[in-house]
Amino acid sequence: CVFLDIPCLILCICVFVTVWRAFKLYEALRADAVDDVWAFRRHSVVQFFSLLRDVLFLVPFTIIAGTLFRLPLLMLSLLSKCRTPRTKPEDVVQLTIEDATLEFPDKGQPCIHITSASKSAEFA
Repeated sequence: CVFLDIPCLILCICVFVTVWRAFKLYEALRADAVDDVWAFRRHSVVQFFSLLRDVLFLVPFTIIAGTLFRLPLLMLSLLSKCRTPRTKPEDVVQLTIEDATLEFPDKGQPCIHITSASKSAEFA
């Protein structure tokens, strides 16, 4: 029916002009049968409304990004804290190893197998 094909064609052209979801529409149209007109209509309407949804979600995204302008600085400081080794004496965990074996395999690196160890009372 022409009354359905023309609006769907206009929606399809809008999606292809914006390029944002054009590849998804192109792949969906290629995957279905060539003679399936309803698949063309369905894919063009779904991708157009998905494009509108993406545009509408740009507004909250910009608000969140604007309020979190210090987020990269916070993330970098957290990463640097996680990557620095502990250097304070109170941060060092004291374990007393009671029984351990040292293994030197033919291939690979040596391994230490700790079978029993005890920790100090203040490390709970």
